[in-house]
Amino acid sequence: MSDDDRALRFALLGPLRVWRGEQELDLGPAHSRLVLALLLARSGRLVEIGELVQLLWGADVPPTAVNMVHRHIGMLRRVLEPGLAARSGGRWLSRDVGGYRLALDGSRFDLADFRQHVAAARERAGRDGPAALDELLAGLSLWRGRCGAGLSAAVDAHPDFVAIDREQLSAVRAAAAIALGHGAASRVLPVLTAAAARHPLDEALQAQLLLALAADGNQSAAVSRYGEVRAYLADELGVDPGAELQAAYLAILQPGADEPGAASERVTPAPVPPAQLPSDLRVFVGREDLIDEGLALLSADGSSVPILVLDGMPGVGKTALAIHLAHRLAPRFTDGQLYADLRGFDADGRTFDPADVLQLFLVALGVHQEAIPASLDGRAALYRSVTAGRRLLIVLDNARDADQVRPLLPGTAPNAVLVTSRGRLGGLATMNGAHLRRLEVLTEAESVACITGRIGAGRAEAESEALKEIIDRCGRLPLALAVVAARAAGDADQSLRDIATELRSGGDRLTAFSDDGLDRDVRAVFTWSYRSLSPGAARLLELLTVHPGADITVEVAASLGGIPQARARSELAELVRTGLLCRYLPRRYRQHDLVRVFAAELAAAHLPPADRRDAWHRLVDHFVHTTDAAVRLGRVGFAGIDVAPPVSGAVVLTFDDLTAARGWFAEEHVTVRAVIDEAAARTDVGTCWKLAMLAKEMFQLAFLWPEWALTSSVAVEATTRAGDLTGMAQSHRSLAGARHFLGDTTATTHHLEVAAGLFEQTGDRIGRAEVLMNLGWVAMTEGDHDNGIEMLHESLGIFVQADRPHEELNVRALLADHHLAAGDDHRSREMAVSALRIARRRDDAHKISLLLGTVSRLEARRGHTVSALRMRQYIVDEELADNRLHEVAMSLIQVGAILYGAGEVDDACRVWRRAGGMADAGVLRLSVISWLPPEMRAICSEAVEEATTSEPAAVGG
Repeated sequence: MSDDDRALRFALLGPLRVWRGEQELDLGPAHSRLVLALLLARSGRLVEIGELVQLLWGADVPPTAVNMVHRHIGMLRRVLEPGLAARSGGRWLSRDVGGYRLALDGSRFDLADFRQHVAAARERAGRDGPAALDELLAGLSLWRGRCGAGLSAAVDAHPDFVAIDREQLSAVRAAAAIALGHGAASRVLPVLTAAAARHPLDEALQAQLLLALAADGNQSAAVSRYGEVRAYLADELGVDPGAELQAAYLAILQPGADEPGAASERVTPAPVPPAQLPSDLRVFVGREDLIDEGLALLSADGSSVPILVLDGMPGVGKTALAIHLAHRLAPRFTDGQLYADLRGFDADGRTFDPADVLQLFLVALGVHQEAIPASLDGRAALYRSVTAGRRLLIVLDNARDADQVRPLLPGTAPNAVLVTSRGRLGGLATMNGAHLRRLEVLTEAESVACITGRIGAGRAEAESEALKEIIDRCGRLPLALAVVAARAAGDADQSLRDIATELRSGGDRLTAFSDDGLDRDVRAVFTWSYRSLSPGAARLLELLTVHPGADITVEVAASLGGIPQARARSELAELVRTGLLCRYLPRRYRQHDLVRVFAAELAAAHLPPADRRDAWHRLVDHFVHTTDAAVRLGRVGFAGIDVAPPVSGAVVLTFDDLTAARGWFAEEHVTVRAVIDEAAARTDVGTCWKLAMLAKEMFQLAFLWPEWALTSSVAVEATTRAGDLTGMAQSHRSLAGARHFLGDTTATTHHLEVAAGLFEQTGDRIGRAEVLMNLGWVAMTEGDHDNGIEMLHESLGIFVQADRPHEELNVRALLADHHLAAGDDHRSREMAVSALRIARRRDDAHKISLLLGTVSRLEARRGHTVSALRMRQYIVDEELADNRLHEVAMSLIQVGAILYGAGEVDDACRVWRRAGGMADAGVLRLSVISWLPPEMRAICSEAVEEATTSEPAAVGG
């Protein structure tokens, strides 16, 4: 018998099996098989006796366990080498210090073969994708089930076997990625489907399966699979699908680049590095040791992200130190500085949600709004990817706890993080290696310098005794010292002795923030400063407590006070001069939370309820009517919400263009949410749902779907409690829209059906027609063309009869796409042309572009290449004029598709290369896979690969 005929072959990728030549060996009892399986899993490395005992018996170890392991080893030796003498070591199984190892040289082992294929694929992946895919599929073909399948439950949970299973999963993912990028989805579908079935909670794997099914032309199966996964996640974990799975679902539902809601992952470098730090203090004293330590710690090179946390009591100067230190560090962080006030201890309890902070950070870092995932986990993952390799300083001010901070941490150095908090964030130190430093009040010398720097050395030295009493009265608390110094600097005629006397006779302590270990009276300091205010500024300070948001603008202050903006600006400046307000950006102000508590006490004592109520109504009208003005620029033909004219004194902003409107909403949308929440809490139901309805139009323009969902949910709850049927109907319809864009079809349909019933109950035919239009859209995304077309025609009749051209235009555009998807080109053209006439009469450039895209596809189907290209060129020109480069890139893909369909392969590839120079390959690959015919995918993918390795092409027709 030859050596080859006697060679052993081991199989562990599935049930454990061993052959000698062509003969399969009987491996004996279950425990012997378990011993061999673990020796194989270690692939020649040592397995200690204790590990074998643990695998065989777990916690219930018999006294003779070690001897029994030795007997199992002896049995296996005789199976592997039948002629082996008793007590001989043998060729395959050898004793080592503390255990055994299995020699695999000269044998065949499926795990070793699998790993060789994976290594070969990894080596070829960068230069020859198809060859890498061949290697991966060859390796995956060796698997016949889970590693060590059928041996015991102990194997299923054992880390060695679990790790090998993960190798298979990693190989499947890699194969799927390559197949999707090279138009070979059908080749990977069998292994991808099997892996997805074994790992139903792996959302990334499920997302790849959806894309592969769609790329293979089986969109309906992809949609069905998404529904199954969504239901499984809800049943098992009680959660909705995450960002990656939702993005894949949206990509297969909305394959056209010119249709709303198309998924994207585009990230481009921010044109200007973010520089979000608030202004540094003009006078900053003390903290030299902490500053030196912070400079060294946060700018040090290392493999982990350095994190410095400054904690301490309110008013002790944490924020001032953090901002001062950040400005010192800024030149070393060349990719910019991010700043967020997390509002962890705001008196109204509205902390800044980490998901909202990530939204703002990602936009500042150049991520398109539509590319930002909906979930916190999705945003945090994208944030870590975007910040990887950059040199950013992230300042997180006023954190409540470690859980609020942790999602905002970048994943890699040389990024650095500076945090402030009142509490001790021990969890960040334990889990994230943060350095915790506590701030105490200033020393006597530092306190003197703090005031002297603001009032001048001569004045301080002339009244040194009075200065010492002031410092004692302030308890050396930096906030109190700053308030006194600001007041003294603003009134050079008042002596320090007079100031000390006033402080001595001040009010009671701010007991909520007292520290019995310090001799200070914060309320006395604030009271003294408050008494110096003009009547108008004092009233404004009290009225600011009506505002539920953190940021204050001149327009907000003017609305609260019912005063001209010039007067509001003057009174805000007075509050800044006295230290009771901080201007942290050129047009935005904030109060320290101690001052806000003090102002709330004043308002409760001095402000009549009628004044508070009137201030609330003026504030509400500022946001309602300003949001309405922004919406009318962004949503051409918007029918509007029936709101009363603004009350006298409310400031309503207008905008020159959509860019200005979007800029205002980007700054104010968090405050708008706070006003909606406050309206719900006040049972001001009309304000709650109407402002939510207006805000949702801006949320949709900015792709802020989670925010849209949150505000709509608040409105649904408020209107339901109040029994406001109209508000309920509108809010359910709005919430349905948000859930649609978040990929939850079941919830979308539910809320639309509830809204339809409510509109019918109130006799609102237009409202019901709008819901039918929405249901028609949902039906199209699910491929239910018959029902969708029927509902759209019913709504169209109502809109035509009511002379509602904006809604008629929307329905006709939807019907054009419905008929196109259903294969009825004639009716699609009729609807598209009639909709185009309306769009042109209304000068709706966005709808014109969308409809021309539909007609262009129809022309290309008929073989009218020139007219199809002419329409596409018009769309590209419009997108270029608005500098919407991502949309330009997507339109150019469509141009390439038309050229390719006409047989102009070289021209098609040239256009695709141009598109590749404008957007990253990942986005183009996703878009191509989701809708291009199979025969075009490989060519387009090659063009994209070429584009990413060459200079970007010029943009244009």
